[in-house]
Amino acid sequence: NTLLATSRCADELARVLEDDFVKIYGQNFNLGGLSGFPFAGNTGWGAMSAHVPDNGFCLTIHGPHVGITQDGVVGKVERSGIALVDSCCGSAIAASNYLKRITDGSA
Repeated sequence: NTLLATSRCADELARVLEDDFVKIYGQNFNLGGLSGFPFAGNTGWGAMSAHVPDNGFCLTIHGPHVGITQDGVVGKVERSGIALVDSCCGSAIAASNYLKRITDGSA
């Protein structure tokens, strides 16, 4: 009697956790998102609310993913078949850097 609603980053690495929750709770109402921020807006949240079972619950899971390299570097990821070791979650890092520039007046 619980609806799973998720807003994980669009990155394929974030799908693993989402898939694990789907195995437990069944169907997933995806609220969209980047860096774990839902893009559904009021209309999407209203639509999701209409899918909650009568007298049931909604488990909402949201948030970015964080990469860790084989050497233990947090915030970087090694992807299979890609030589570049890249930021993970790049969207969350970009948003954080933008907020830093706003606060220090350089944006």
